[in-house]
Amino acid sequence: PSTMSLQAKLDEIAAASKSKLPAHARTVMQRENDALVASGVRDGAPSVGDAVPALAAEGPDGPVTLAGALERGPVVLTWFRGNW
Repeated sequence: PSTMSLQAKLDEIAAASKSKLPAHARTVMQRENDALVASGVRDGAPSVGDAVPALAAEGPDGPVTLAGALERGPVVLTWFRGNW
């Protein structure tokens, strides 16, 4: 079994992904990322350990709530910004 931390593994994946991109694409992505950070949009984003508000979404079998999911066990939430 690997003893690599999750963050180390994510960093490794990110580095490998970036190395496959053409230089101009990496430049554009970095510029846009820097612009997002400078805009302050990240300041209001949730951080590890923050309380999560009540969430609900439409699932394949009907409505799904965070509270209902937590009743069944641990929950992992991810925020996906969208397609590039």
